[in-house]
Amino acid sequence: MYKCKVNGTTTYSDTPCLGATRIEVEPTRGVSKLSGTQRIGNDIAREQLQEGLATALRPISGMDTKQYAVFARRNQLPAPAQQECRQLDQTLPALESEEKHTATQPALRDVQMRLFQMRRRFTDLHC
Repeated sequence: MYKCKVNGTTTYSDTPCLGATRIEVEPTRGVSKLSGTQRIGNDIAREQLQEGLATALRPISGMDTKQYAVFARRNQLPAPAQQECRQLDQTLPALESEEKHTATQPALRDVQMRLFQMRRRFTDLHC
């Protein structure tokens, strides 16, 4: 998720904007016990199955649930896209750090523009 400020208005989105702050959020799974019985939709059941699989494979793979979900999603991408996602995994944190430590306005704008482009590419690739 990204926190964007445009003309004094703060918005939250899953798509990046120029000068956005990246925030980590955990999606909710809705209210399932409101009636006293648990109802689970197909999408949640599929997520729970994937989480169980990730937990079972953790001793072998060394990946936690989130890492396994990223692996499974990226495994379906073409090889060049997978490679670009791995490169972006390294580039994005470096640019985010550079953004925090850049003091002058012209340089900050340049870093934010590069960061925006990289985040956009990350989203477009479905990394």
